[in-house]
Amino acid sequence: MPLSAITDEDFSLFLNTNIRAPLVLIRNLLPALIKKQGSIVNVSSAIVNNGLPNAALYAAGKGAMDAFTRSLALELADKKIRVNAVSPGAIDTPILRKLGITEEAMNAIRAQQEATIPMRRYGTPEEVAQVIVAQLESTYVTGSIWSVDGGVDAY
Repeated sequence: MPLSAITDEDFSLFLNTNIRAPLVLIRNLLPALIKKQGSIVNVSSAIVNNGLPNAALYAAGKGAMDAFTRSLALELADKKIRVNAVSPGAIDTPILRKLGITEEAMNAIRAQQEATIPMRRYGTPEEVAQVIVAQLESTYVTGSIWSVDGGVDAY
């Protein structure tokens, strides 16, 4: 959504969804996380490092998530709770279909995006899930943002 179209309600919705909701969830789960010495995996986005026109509000929310992840990792480390994030790039999900974009337009968007991805393809939800599992199993990793973007972040 272009900056000129962002309302105060949009701003509140994006920040409530991308920052407040995870914060409240983690805060409410904190006693169980302390008891189990749990691990938290937040969801960021490759857009934080690469930008995207008409997505400044979304990028700001995900950028805040990165800062939240790193700070919370330091805050909770002494409680043996690890905090990391996964940062997906273009992932093959039905989101564009939900926006009412035609199949022809979706194919054009996809071709344009894939041309900018070093691996020349979208990732899959399963590939993102594999990274989340790896974070959960990596017991000496905290405060990290793992890119799952086909190499886009390497530019």
